[in-house]
Amino acid sequence: MKICEDSGISLLVLSGFLRDSGLEVKSAVTDKAYARENNQTQKWCDPLNTVIIVTDGNESKITEIMPSCFEVKFKDCEVLKVTEKFMLNILEQYGERFN
Repeated sequence: MKICEDSGISLLVLSGFLRDSGLEVKSAVTDKAYARENNQTQKWCDPLNTVIIVTDGNESKITEIMPSCFEVKFKDCEVLKVTEKFMLNILEQYGERFN
């Protein structure tokens, strides 16, 4: 993932939002070799857990890869904008349950 000025604050805000929602949040990387070489946890879509993959790309978009697995992709360092949109989508879906 490209390192941007807002990367750290974006991921802190997102993880705080998820924790405040009652979820247990753990960081991980998607690449097995990188995880092994750097003593980090590797994770990919898992039907038993919600996984949110934040990465850079050629467009900013949010995709549900499979149930409970989301890719939050940003371009041109729009990481804060796209993570905020992801949180608003969660709140919108939560609010729709009461209509």
